[in-house]
Parts: sequence; structure tokens; C-alpha cells
Amino acid sequence: MEALRGDLAASQAESSAAQEDLRALRSERAAAGQSSKSLESANVRLARQVDDLKAQVAARDAALREVTDDANARERAKRAAEGDLKTRNARLNRALEEVQRYRKLLEEVKVRTWRGWG
Repeated sequence: MEALRGDLAASQAESSAAQEDLRALRSERAAAGQSSKSLESANVRLARQVDDLKAQVAARDAALREVTDDANARERAKRAAEGDLKTRNARLNRALEEVQRYRKLLEEVKVRTWRGWG
């Protein structure tokens, strides 16, 4: 009987220890569940932030492309205008040379005409 009581006491002690372990494990599981939910919420929040940042980057890239395209178009227009200006200047210079040549011819004609009358 004494042996049975000793075994019973040992079993009760083991049962108490097992119940304590079970309570501790349940507490850890609850804490892990809360931690998991917290991490999941943080993950969702960070995923939203990543999506927002990607959208901002895409918008800035689009704006940069637009500004670059505009600058390139202005540069092309500037080069075209400079080309037109150079062409006009060349034509004006040729016309001026022609006018000077005609003036010179006119002067020669005047001189010959005055000599012929004189």
C-alpha cells in the first residue's frame, strides 16, 4: 500500500508538472499566435508601403521621361532653327555679295558713261 501511495504521489507530482508544462506551452502558443498576427500585420503594412513606393517611382519615371522627351524636342527644334538661321545667313551673304558686285558694275558703267560724255 505504501508503494501504491508513493506511486500515486509520484504520478500526481508528474501530473502537476505535466499540467504546468501544458500551461506554459499553451501560453507560449498564445504568445506565438499574437506575435505571428503582429508580424503578419506588419508584413501587410510593409507590402502596401512597397506598392506605394513602386507607384511613386513609376510616376517619377514617367515625369522624368516626359521632361526628357520635352527637352529633346526643344533641342531638336533649336538645332532646326539654328540650321534655318545658317541657311538664311548664307543666302543673305550671297545676296549681299551680289549687290556689291552690281554696285561695282554700276560704278564702272557710270565712270564709262561720264568718260564717254566728257
